[in-house]
Amino acid sequence: VVNVGAPGITYSSSNKVEIELEHSDDNSTFTDVTSNTDVVGGTVGTNGLWQTIDANGDCNAVYAIGYVGGKRYSRVVLNYSGTHGTGTVFGVVGVKGRPISGPTSSQANQ
Repeated sequence: VVNVGAPGITYSSSNKVEIELEHSDDNSTFTDVTSNTDVVGGTVGTNGLWQTIDANGDCNAVYAIGYVGGKRYSRVVLNYSGTHGTGTVFGVVGVKGRPISGPTSSQANQ
């Protein structure tokens, strides 16, 4: 679950934050989650991308995706592009549970 606060900059296609999902067997070597069979409640791209914040309207929101893959460890990565002189607050919360209790498609990426 990623909580995005009020925009600190004017977001655009060049000033953006891409939210990606990675996983690992050993908590040392992480790779992008690229298979949609490893997630519920959203989709991932070839680089693990599952949400892009590229407009101010994308802020003040909560985004969620569920990881159901076979790796022991998973993490969210925030990739910043452009100029971010004034910060936007991002909070990432991992919720451990049964995959059947994960976000539904109607709850994800709203």
